[in-house]
Amino acid sequence: MIHLLMEARKGKLKSEEETVIDTGFSTVQESAVLKGDAPTEITNQDIASQAMIFFFGGFDSVSNMMCFMAHELAENPEVQSRLREEIMETTNA
Repeated sequence: MIHLLMEARKGKLKSEEETVIDTGFSTVQESAVLKGDAPTEITNQDIASQAMIFFFGGFDSVSNMMCFMAHELAENPEVQSRLREEIMETTNA
């Protein structure tokens, strides 16, 4: 991701024109920045902020899943026992 942002900042990242066949499904159009139509300059601050959003977005989802898993294991001791047995079988194999 950071490499793509660095290439876009240098102006090396350009879109290739493609003929799109209308299949009846909705599609996402490419950004005007990639097509070179918009005179937007990407700064180091823009790249750093995108990297932070990417990092915290991944961190938040993983931490929420781990908290939910810990809560469910605490509420269901039979599931916790089965999980412990499966881990022991896997690590001893």
